Amino acid sequence: MKIVRFALAACIVSVGFTSLAQEDTGKQKCEDKRAHVMDELNLSDDQRAEIDALREEMKDKRATLKADESLDEAARRDEMKALKAEKKAAMEEILTDDQKSKLAEMKAERKAKRDEVTPAQYAEKQTAKMKEVIDNLTPEQEEQLHALNMKVAMKIDAIKKDESMSDEKKKEFIKGNREDKRRMLEQILTEEQLAQWDAHIANKKKMKIKKKKTTESPKSE
Repeated sequence: MKIVRFALAACIVSVGFTSLAQEDTGKQKCEDKRAHVMDELNLSDDQRAEIDALREEMKDKRATLKADESLDEAARRDEMKALKAEKKAAMEEILTDDQKSKLAEMKAERKAKRDEVTPAQYAEKQTAKMKEVIDNLTPEQEEQLHALNMKVAMKIDAIKKDESMSDEKKKEFIKGNREDKRRMLEQILTEEQLAQWDAHIANKKKMKIKKKKTTESPKSE
């Protein structure tokens, strides 16, 4: 059975077909966002019901895939891609031409807003978070962290804008840059400081998993 694993960060990415049929993200934010998209598209009651049914169908298929131990990673990726295409096709059958055009406009607007965040702004925000989380940083360490964050942000920005690179390759390169950043942090921070930052990252991942499980749990009657 074909399935796609919806990204955990989907509530902060582009508005699109996935947004309407989303089920694997922070529950309240995604519910609010999905409701907003539905309102903006002026969906009928029948369309809303069809989209909700599709959403539940995707959740069930995803659960089936997660339980299928016969699939290796490559086969799992293929199944993900296939269901993503299937979901998009199903959404196109539900929406009118005008609604699809409106949805494309909303997606473009969100992308434009994301692109407005410059590497410098990202580096400032990331450095501020590190200063908040990590104790006893020296001025020299703060400068080194900002320089590292800026370097990584610029590389990731260039990767995202590289139209010759596939989405899968972009994800691979971005992951590699983040792994390189972790190794560089070992040269800047003390063991205790690095442990504080690692704990912060681990907690963020834990919260994402918690949100995912909350969203996947059956709705109360």
